[in-house]
Amino acid sequence: MPHRVLVVEDHTGVGQLLKVVLERQGAAVCWVTTGSEAEQKIGDFQPTIVMIDQGLPDTDGSTLAGEIRKRYPTVRPVLIGMSGGYLESGEDAEMQGFDRCISKPIPVGQLKSLLEEYPLAESGEGSQSSG
Repeated sequence: MPHRVLVVEDHTGVGQLLKVVLERQGAAVCWVTTGSEAEQKIGDFQPTIVMIDQGLPDTDGSTLAGEIRKRYPTVRPVLIGMSGGYLESGEDAEMQGFDRCISKPIPVGQLKSLLEEYPLAESGEGSQSSG
């Protein structure tokens, strides 16, 4: 079973590129442009990884990450924050509610590594990594 990646990115070019690259890596991808769309999709799509842009039109990524953790405790996806470079360290990621943060632009090789870094649990749900 492939990863199910929910991409929450409001910039069309970045969102389309992430969708294409992740699909080429074998992931099932759902791309949305707002936090409210993400909250609507997450229950049905059951993502194993959620990639969240820090600056969204209707919320910030940290707030959305907190809402996902609170409202969907059984889904438990890996939450990855995406930013222009100001959320880099693992400590920053945890403080912002993410499992990990990555800087944009994201190299294609890093996307492949992300899918490999978070192996699927036997139940098909995303597994949490401690580092």
